[in-house]
Amino acid sequence: RGVFPFLAMERVSAVIVTFYPKEEHFQNINRIAQQVEKVYLIDNTEKEIFFYETEKNVEIIKNKRNIGLASALNIGIKLSIKEGFDSVFLFDQDTVVPKKFADRMLSFKQKLKKENVLIFAPQVFDTGANVLLSFLKLEKFHIKKIFCENDYIFPTFVITSASLLDLEKVKKIGFLRGDFFIDFVDDEYCLRTLKNGYKIAVNCEVIVKHSIGKRKNVKLFRLFPLRPNNHPPVRKYYIARNSVRTTIEYFSYLPSVLLFCLRVLIHEFLSVLFFEENKLKKIWAMLLGIKDGLLNKMGKCRYRFCYNKKKI
Repeated sequence: RGVFPFLAMERVSAVIVTFYPKEEHFQNINRIAQQVEKVYLIDNTEKEIFFYETEKNVEIIKNKRNIGLASALNIGIKLSIKEGFDSVFLFDQDTVVPKKFADRMLSFKQKLKKENVLIFAPQVFDTGANVLLSFLKLEKFHIKKIFCENDYIFPTFVITSASLLDLEKVKKIGFLRGDFFIDFVDDEYCLRTLKNGYKIAVNCEVIVKHSIGKRKNVKLFRLFPLRPNNHPPVRKYYIARNSVRTTIEYFSYLPSVLLFCLRVLIHEFLSVLFFEENKLKKIWAMLLGIKDGLLNKMGKCRYRFCYNKKKI
């Protein structure tokens, strides 16, 4: 702990969820492990695979099945609370952090200690789309895009990976939605954070690299920009189902969430229709997702396409 100055006053852990990780992912994991006191590596791989060597402060927990991103992260968050950590970083396996990332984020947290922030996040460079992501701010009846122009901003949404959570506040609002399984887990938690009176802050001086699906920048009819994710049908299902569920549960708090979720669904439908493969199966998956979202049928997807081993 003496190596990292901010850890002297604050104990911080990291939770990294892996799914069929490769050698480069273990490089990411070890880079993170060198910056925090403890790493909980929660593996959702469904069969035994080769694990590369990790730092000594990495505890590996193998689920031997895919329990979903949210439930896997919750295992690490709960262990962090049990072990007395003050804050926890959440990561996907493919997120690449810069040097002194943890110290800079903890310094940022200390700087905003009077702002009642629960989630602290860096800027994200999407390596698939080759673009620095912007952020959304949902007002009551409209949405605006905001950018980092000063030291920090307070958006409505940030992605889960590379975010830093204040565990004392997590205890008050609860854990991630395990029944969401994967997509919209971060969006729902951000809305819950705001609904409970806390803030979400982005450190504009720190940038991590992260790939969101297999995005590409394209234009529909050479006019309308799209970024197809090229997710498999099962992910289309979760996006549709969980966006509908999020709209239903948060509309009374923030009506513009309807506009946000419609925007997501329209983007996914147009991307599939004009730019992605396996169109019929993906559209069918989204329609089933919308139905299940309306009927509140949550948990792990149980349709046949959910178990298709093909990536697209």
